[in-house]
Amino acid sequence: MTKEKLLFYIYPPVRQDIRWHRVMKVVGWFLSVASLIYFPIAFILYFGVIQRAILHIVYGKDKSKWFVKNNSDISIKNEVNYERKKKAEESRNKILDLFDGKEEMTNNDVEEFLKVSDSTATRYLDELEKEGKIVQIGRQGRFVKYRLK
Repeated sequence: MTKEKLLFYIYPPVRQDIRWHRVMKVVGWFLSVASLIYFPIAFILYFGVIQRAILHIVYGKDKSKWFVKNNSDISIKNEVNYERKKKAEESRNKILDLFDGKEEMTNNDVEEFLKVSDSTATRYLDELEKEGKIVQIGRQGRFVKYRLK
């Protein structure tokens, strides 16, 4: 193989006329714009419509099942929530039992009795107030007291 043939394969001749360059410029511009439009649309279609269609086919219309990995996760969460609600209910009943010895009670009394934080004691007292079992006297701060209804 001669040197010219080798150079021909490594560096093929390039057309030098202006029209060819203009055509190639337009084709390059078109391909870049088309790729900018095509790829995001394909991405959205694949991860949006197709994924939802697959989930709809597999799990049906109930969207709560679409992203749950394990049914045991749901049962564990329900058990934990049940325990929390049960403990909160017991704490509110203890607060009502504490009223038997006192006429009025403050947030600090509930904190010390139940050994909970200020916000937890406030939440329990607010829930009892919403249930209509106690009445708040005073608006805010250390002057707030609670009485049985």
